[in-house]
Amino acid sequence: MENLMGTHAVHRDGGNIGTLTITHSLNKVVFDFSGNCEAGGVLRLAGVSSNAYVNIGVVMPSPETEGLSLKKSFSKSELSRLRIEPERGFYLILSGENYAGGEPMPMPEPETLAAPEEAEPPEPSAEEEPEYEITPEAEEDVPEAIDEPIPESPEEATKEESPEQEAPEEESAEQEPSQPSSGWVPVEDPSVIFTDADIADACRNSKGALMMEVDGFTILAIPMTPGEPFPMMPVFCFGESDKIDGREYIIFKVKNGILMI
Repeated sequence: MENLMGTHAVHRDGGNIGTLTITHSLNKVVFDFSGNCEAGGVLRLAGVSSNAYVNIGVVMPSPETEGLSLKKSFSKSELSRLRIEPERGFYLILSGENYAGGEPMPMPEPETLAAPEEAEPPEPSAEEEPEYEITPEAEEDVPEAIDEPIPESPEEATKEESPEQEAPEEESAEQEPSQPSSGWVPVEDPSVIFTDADIADACRNSKGALMMEVDGFTILAIPMTPGEPFPMMPVFCFGESDKIDGREYIIFKVKNGILMI
């Protein structure tokens, strides 16, 4: 474990894109990364063990350096289970990339769904009856509608005179739970949407989340509560702000459990 301590270079695409400092702090081992990299996806810091990546944590934008950063602590028992081999280096990787002797293998691009072609309307059959147009001469023969009030039935008049009978309907409407508009449905545990363990953990305690399926994608909406930290802060910058029924949400696009950018 002692060979982990110190400062290590962090690589991606054959270049040095940052530094990782590993230090002792009481009974913890602290990983402190800072760097800069644009990869078009959610990046995570990884070490190597037995020719496979070991996920250390998701890096996130740093407002102080305008780059990426991560600070995470492990107990000595947790770190021993990871079995990180520092001589093999440290890397920034995307979800789905595999260790290939020093560099991440690129993740396959997600398949894009082609927009369905609109079918042309069928031509009218020769056997169908033609539509007739009303000529000015024919309009003269159409009798004008007589605008006379329709007499109310005794039952309708009784309903208007007895407003007390409408009260039960109003009470039953109040008892029905409100549902979000525009096809959104509530989701109790949004973590089940993601295959990535870090992102799933980040949104596990999110309350009031909504989702819908659109063209093969899962659209996830996480509410923003004033005065409280956003639960999915590590991937906050990959969502878009929008309002649903007057409430502020951050909208994420997911396909096959993977967060899309």
